[in-house]
Amino acid sequence: DGQSSQNPEVDFDESFGKAEDSNRVRADVLWRITPAHHLRFMYFDNSNSRTRLLDEDIQWGDYTFLKGSSATFKQEFDVYALSYEWAFMRTPTYELAASIGVHYMDMKFSLAGTVNGTDPDGTPIGGVTRTKSSDLPAPLPVLGLRAGWVVAPNWYLEASGQFFSVKIDEYDGRWSDLRLSGTWMFHRNFGVGLGYNWFG
Repeated sequence: DGQSSQNPEVDFDESFGKAEDSNRVRADVLWRITPAHHLRFMYFDNSNSRTRLLDEDIQWGDYTFLKGSSATFKQEFDVYALSYEWAFMRTPTYELAASIGVHYMDMKFSLAGTVNGTDPDGTPIGGVTRTKSSDLPAPLPVLGLRAGWVVAPNWYLEASGQFFSVKIDEYDGRWSDLRLSGTWMFHRNFGVGLGYNWFG
């Protein structure tokens, strides 16, 4: 807080467990400007809410959320990404492309429960219900690599990965986005596919 102590570390997954009630949405668009030069846009949304009895006190900002009380943690996580790809290796059956771009990431957290502490106006409080919120918008650079293979006529396999790490104020994080997918091109310009996305 700039006076006598540092911001405490809070691990919400450890305190609240992994989220079971989650909504995740992802959309990707790739525009092949030329065979070797592409633009890619990606949107990702991961929002969840968790409620549980606290096993220990959680200190966050001016509030201490009390052990044994019921608390609700809500997380909203939105990502917008635009990147340029260069296919530096191309044959009729495969390509390998490197990418560089920018992600706009918006994380919002809120924790509601029974607290002890001090309200923003300096009023001491104890045993009352409060909500603490935090918002972190951040534009971030990102690097990536993508590979694609034509394994049979009209069938296409793709693997890609994007990585970065960032430290802003009291937030310290790393990002990994790995995908593996297969696509059936039922038309020259359109296809349907199935894939697996590991987003950490």
